[in-house]
Parts: sequence; structure tokens; C-alpha cells
Amino acid sequence: MTVWLQAPKPLARVEPPKPEPKPERKRQPAPARERTTVAATPPRTEEAAREPVPPAESQTITLPREQDPLYADQQPKAFDIEAAKKAARKAASEKAAPGTLAAQLEAHPIAAEPNGTELGRKMEKAGKTDCLKSASGAGLLAPLFWALDKHCKF
Repeated sequence: MTVWLQAPKPLARVEPPKPEPKPERKRQPAPARERTTVAATPPRTEEAAREPVPPAESQTITLPREQDPLYADQQPKAFDIEAAKKAARKAASEKAAPGTLAAQLEAHPIAAEPNGTELGRKMEKAGKTDCLKSASGAGLLAPLFWALDKHCKF
């Protein structure tokens, strides 16, 4: 199959027809009418008719489930949340089979799990610097730095 590409043909320019001038009408006052009560819906004008009408609040209609024709004698089982929790715990605790992608992720995790207790991690972060060494380069001004440091108490 051979396909030949050709430049598009120029389109003829078509100008829209000019609108005809409307004859001017003189406004005449409307005759006086009696006021009557009307329905709560506002009157629709041409502009309002062009705008889409928002849909009314939808109500969900639920029908009773029909019995499965293949298993008509069995009742549908109720969801057991305890059994679901037990299955999830079992799946979370079992190790992946060797050679699978899950086993490779367990061997080299993306984010390392924190080891140790929370108290141990906080104790490691709470290490204070030695006051004598922290201002050792200050010379004779070292006692001034020690006094300003809140952690150094003698």
C-alpha cells in the first residue's frame, strides 16, 4: 500500500450574513393587573431556558439481592471482621518465598525499620557536648561562653 501526502487545500473564506436591523418598538406601559399568588417556581425566561437546570437530589434505590440460581439453598455469608484481622496478621507475619521480589525487598528495604526502643533512640539524641571542649578555641573568653550555654553548669 502506498500513501501520498498532499498539502491541504486552502479553504474558501465564508463570511456570516449580516443581521437584519430590527425595527424599533416603542414601549407602551402595561395595563394594570391584579396580583395573584403563584407557585413557588420562578418564571422562566429565554436566558434562563438556555442555562442547564441543576438536577434534583438523587435518591439511591436499592433492591433486595436476588438469590444466586446456582446456590439457591445457601444463605449469603456475613462478613467476619475477626477472621479478616486474623488473615491480615498471618499475611503480615509470614516471610516471602526465596527468589521472589518480596524477598528481595525484605533483604534490602527501601526505608530501614527503626531498631531499638523509643526511649533508647531519645537517649542517643540527648547526648550533651563536653563543656570544656565546646569552647576550647575561645581562649580567655571560654568562661563567658560557658556562662551563656544553658547546658553547662558548674
